[in-house]
Amino acid sequence: MGQTATTFGRFVLTEEGLTRDGTPIAVGQRGLALLIAMARADGPVSKSDLMDAGWPGVTVEESNLTVQIAALRKSLGQRDDGQEWIVTVPRVGYRLLRTIAAAPDAGIPTLAVLPFQNLSDDPEQQYFADGVVDELITALSRFRSFAVVARSSSFSMKGRPYAAKELAEALGVRYLVEGSVRRAGDRLRLVAQLVDSRNGANLWAQTFEGTVDEIFTFQDSITGNVAAMVEPLIQHAEIERSRRERPESMAAYDLYLRAVANLYKFDPEANAEAINLLERAMAIDPGNAVFLSFAAWGLEHRASIGWTPLGPDDRDRAVEYANAALEVGGNDATVLAHCGLTLQLVGQQNERGLLIAMRAVEINPNDIVALLTAGVAHMIGGDLEEARVLLRKVLDIDAGNPEALGTLAHVYFYQGHMEEAINSATRALATSASFIPSYWALIAANAELGRLDEAHSWVEALLKRVPGTTMRWATNSPKPQDPKRSEMLFAALRKAGIPEV
Repeated sequence: MGQTATTFGRFVLTEEGLTRDGTPIAVGQRGLALLIAMARADGPVSKSDLMDAGWPGVTVEESNLTVQIAALRKSLGQRDDGQEWIVTVPRVGYRLLRTIAAAPDAGIPTLAVLPFQNLSDDPEQQYFADGVVDELITALSRFRSFAVVARSSSFSMKGRPYAAKELAEALGVRYLVEGSVRRAGDRLRLVAQLVDSRNGANLWAQTFEGTVDEIFTFQDSITGNVAAMVEPLIQHAEIERSRRERPESMAAYDLYLRAVANLYKFDPEANAEAINLLERAMAIDPGNAVFLSFAAWGLEHRASIGWTPLGPDDRDRAVEYANAALEVGGNDATVLAHCGLTLQLVGQQNERGLLIAMRAVEINPNDIVALLTAGVAHMIGGDLEEARVLLRKVLDIDAGNPEALGTLAHVYFYQGHMEEAINSATRALATSASFIPSYWALIAANAELGRLDEAHSWVEALLKRVPGTTMRWATNSPKPQDPKRSEMLFAALRKAGIPEV
């Protein structure tokens, strides 16, 4: 943390101590270490991690942690809403609530769509249940009157037996959509409900039974009902406008769902399979803007992260798919976001890509994908302060978003704020070790501060994730358009020991 301060309520926390209204609060060395560990996290911290923070290298009974937490609660007192600052997350650990619980009611409403349970006999059908959730997140994200937490954060809660209130607190939202999917052949049964986390009230629930071909009808019903509950002023016409372009074939749609499940693994083999599945879907349903934009996004990832190309025409195909998607889906924020970044990174069309990404934000200023992509676009070839503002908006909605945190780390690095860059990149990797740019920022910032041992250890971690990473690849891969940013990054990476070839 260095001198970086964390504020919550009337408290200010640094590595030197804790103050309330400027007056020091005695919490002890171990209490301070525990508070810092919880303050650095965007969600619950496990008991084992807290014990490592409070008693590094020492084996102690769990009761020691319980005693320290009780003492901290006594020192902190209660929040203005009557709750404890440190809450217990059953079967996990503890979480520091840095904001007042009423915060979700301030400004626009916030909600999360949780992973649906797969009740099918075949566990392989999980991709279908996940796909239903992806569709709902995308559809609900199109409304400007409320904000939806990104997939990465919602799915981080998968399989965790939290109560609704605990889940909502962990995600920083007021409303939760949850449900289940049972598929047997072409028969389908879906259950969905909307929960108000403040009191656990079930605001709406619906069950659908029919064929797989009818799934869009049910998805639209969920979208409309949830939107009507969260924002009563939404009219039916807006619900109609929010609908994405429908695929012509359920076979193509099934291929698309399988592809999305693979894309979010951020793995080279899974990425290759996803692109193959999307191209098969496009062969069935050519001209589908969503399929095209996801295929462009997948190929952009291969180039940006440095995975082995699928063929000599990867970049040309990415640009071709992006342009084709824009022709038929130019008013869809998600399509614009994916295509804008592809054209900027892979097509080297910096100004055009940046404008397209910002157009996505204009269409829906609460869309996580649009905000994140525009932030990345500005980090690469736009205004760094604008990038910071956009990425902070993402984190206001979705505090643990690893891509936003990792990209923000690069922004801080280019602005010369190395401690902030390290903090942001560390938080990103704690959430997801698959977002490779976080490693680059962490390596470079440590090298700039002269912490070469730390930088070398992160180089080793990167090489384990992406074997064969070299400076030759880094200098030939998509990079910031501003030469000063590229030179600054490359100099730091060389200092850290990234091999040349």
